[in-house]
Amino acid sequence: MSRPRLLLIPEFTELTWTIKPQLAEWAEVASYDPPGVGAEPLPKGDVSSLTREVIADRGLAELDRLGWDRCFLLADSWGIPVAVSIAERRPGSILGMALGHARRLD
Repeated sequence: MSRPRLLLIPEFTELTWTIKPQLAEWAEVASYDPPGVGAEPLPKGDVSSLTREVIADRGLAELDRLGWDRCFLLADSWGIPVAVSIAERRPGSILGMALGHARRLD
């Protein structure tokens, strides 16, 4: 049996997903930075062009890059509308969504 695939939707950066190592113990896990964060270029070089849809576009591009035809989306806070947009645009690919705040406590 293959492991479930989880795409972690960023709120501000993929670094906020501190539980990623724990998820990776039992699932294939991917995350991404939104445009304008880290090495990701801003769309049109302008922060005013950064919208939820542009961040969703980046998530869809990540799914394509990975070659994932099915996955679960995980999102919290500001990432939830982005996850909903991805799910609406790829309804046959999204197996489910976990929306909320998951965090490792130590």
